[in-house]
This record gives sequence, structure tokens and C-alpha cells, in this order.
Amino acid sequence: MLYGLVQAFGMAGLVIFTAGLALGITSALLMLIRKIEQNAGIAIGLTALGIFAMAPVLQTPRPWLLTILLFIIELDILLTARRTGNYRHLLLLLSFLRCGQISIFSSFTGSLHLWFF
Repeated sequence: MLYGLVQAFGMAGLVIFTAGLALGITSALLMLIRKIEQNAGIAIGLTALGIFAMAPVLQTPRPWLLTILLFIIELDILLTARRTGNYRHLLLLLSFLRCGQISIFSSFTGSLHLWFF
């Protein structure tokens, strides 16, 4: 995945990939915390603390940035379903996220274990 970005866009592709996913992780984490904590100041502070803790990981152009983003989205879906009690579309949406994760990381050995967790 990253090799294709370098081939297509050069080093600017890596910078755009890393910055875009870091921004996506930050916004997804803020949205998740905002659903739990209604005070905006506390939510922003907790998000800043989380991003500060993940800073070494967010600065490297690695495929696990997409895994972190998908995990935050999945956790948001699970917590929303638990809070609202609406489980109708939960299985379909979680299956879609798992299929996306498996198709992205299918080059890794043993990626089929993702279906069972």
C-alpha cells in the first residue's frame, strides 16, 4: 500500500498519507470522546492527551495507522449500539469494517484470524 503511494506520488504521497490518517485518527477520537463527555473542554483535553500518547506512532508512515483509525470507528459503533440499544445494523456494519481490514491487510500472514475476533 505504501509502496504504491511512493511510486505514484513520491515522498509527498507518504506525507499526505501520514498527515491524513493522523488527522482522521484525531477527529475520530474527538468524536468518540465527545459522545461520552459532553463538556467540550474536557473532551478536547482528553483527545490531546490521547494524541500526545500516540505521537510516536502517528509520526511514522506505517499501515497500522489505518488499523488504529478503523479500531476507533469500530469502538464508536459498539459503544453507540450499547448506549442506544439499536443493534439492527451493527452486524452488517461491523462485518463491512472487518472485510475492509482484511482486504487491506491481506498480504500479511494469518490475516484470516480477523474474521473470528
